[in-house]
Amino acid sequence: MGECDTLGKEMTQLTEDKFVVRTGTVNTQTGKLVVAGYYDTNNNNKYDKTDKDEILIYDLKTLKLASRI
Repeated sequence: MGECDTLGKEMTQLTEDKFVVRTGTVNTQTGKLVVAGYYDTNNNNKYDKTDKDEILIYDLKTLKLASRI
């Protein structure tokens, strides 16, 4: 997920450049952002069998990666 705007003033990139986001959702009860996507391991901008699927969970208060599944 390229950038996250928490207060309408500041933009912060949360994921690495080579991580391609498929979907993201905010859990308002926990203050976490859940991002599903994959790492483009061969940098061809296409989804291949060698690319690694992951779910990333970010804490929106700290804007840090809380968990990787």
